[in-house]
Amino acid sequence: MIREEFILNQIPEIEWIKDEDLRKKCIRTWQYAADFADVDEDDLVQITFANFVLKGCEMNLIEHTRRVVQTAAVLADQFVTAYGDVVPVDRDLVICAAILHDVGKVQEHCKDHKGITFEQNYYLEHEFWGAYFAQACELPWKVVYIIRSHRNGKPDKKDFPESFIVYNADWLNFKYLCFGYEMIH
Repeated sequence: MIREEFILNQIPEIEWIKDEDLRKKCIRTWQYAADFADVDEDDLVQITFANFVLKGCEMNLIEHTRRVVQTAAVLADQFVTAYGDVVPVDRDLVICAAILHDVGKVQEHCKDHKGITFEQNYYLEHEFWGAYFAQACELPWKVVYIIRSHRNGKPDKKDFPESFIVYNADWLNFKYLCFGYEMIH
């Protein structure tokens, strides 16, 4: 099992989650995903986040996750300052969901194992796996929903402020990198 200390060292923003139970479940979700995918600590830091879509981009999953969390925190804080009296934001929920938004990539990058084929991973995609891992670790349904909808689910009227923030934090980070790398079609 990947050690809690390793996860905290790799993603220190986890400490920004004030709710201790939510923080522990967030850590447990990374551990569960790695165990499920038979990924160890060395493997985890080697997983790239966009090598299938951005030619030459070697940014690893952990680094991308941290950038999205940092962006989401800035957006959440800014929206609370500007609109908090009208639209409240659960900052812990934003931070947790941003930390876990791509946790499913741990499984998505695996080859055939545990009866799950590479083809199944291709079709199920990381949003499915991330939501599965979060649900298995008993995270709040809003975190599960944000993970499941963060990529293809453009925020709409059924969404809530936290999903809007995480979706846009991820989108901004990815689109900004597109200025530096060629898209693979």
